Amino acid sequence: MIDLHKKDPAAIKQLIKESGIDPLDVDSDTDSDYKPNTYTVDDREMELDEVLESLSDSPTYSKTIGVVSNKWDEASKQTIANNPQVLTVINDHMASGIYDEVSNEVERERALGRLKGLSDIDAYRTTGDNMHKQGRFVSTGDSQESAPPAKQKVVSSRKTVDDPKLKSKKRAASSTKAKPAAKAPEMNPLAMSDEEYERQYNDQLM
Repeated sequence: MIDLHKKDPAAIKQLIKESGIDPLDVDSDTDSDYKPNTYTVDDREMELDEVLESLSDSPTYSKTIGVVSNKWDEASKQTIANNPQVLTVINDHMASGIYDEVSNEVERERALGRLKGLSDIDAYRTTGDNMHKQGRFVSTGDSQESAPPAKQKVVSSRKTVDDPKLKSKKRAASSTKAKPAAKAPEMNPLAMSDEEYERQYNDQLM
């Protein structure tokens, strides 16, 4: 389009060739009553572009676009075109594994003759809501409470004096200690009788 705006002959020739117009049918001598059409971009189209841009770096982006573009019906595509933010929800479900769970359940329900008359996205939404009400998306890891750590019994390393074993050990230890020798009573010659005096000093002299 830029080359056409610059009146590049090669670009004009290519445009005429691709359009299938016979150049002889183009009367360049007559004034044209052509008026350019006004093309406006719908707000929803802009929002869709923004959503696609925001999801483009997601690891599940290709899978999300593939499902919406190639697997879902036209009614579902129109719903997403009118509500582009739905793509973000679907992409999140892709990443978390919810989409696969719901999709498998949708196939099972349809095999049983259910979900008749629903578009692909409505069937997905209805099935997902029912599974959520049944609590089927609750992770088993989240429902298990970690058991509190067992209390450790604190055993004191100090025994009380009432322990009979300790008492016997203390008695054994005290018995091994040398007892101080008793002092010999001092002799008082004035308090002795004559017989005690003679016996005591006679023994010392002998």
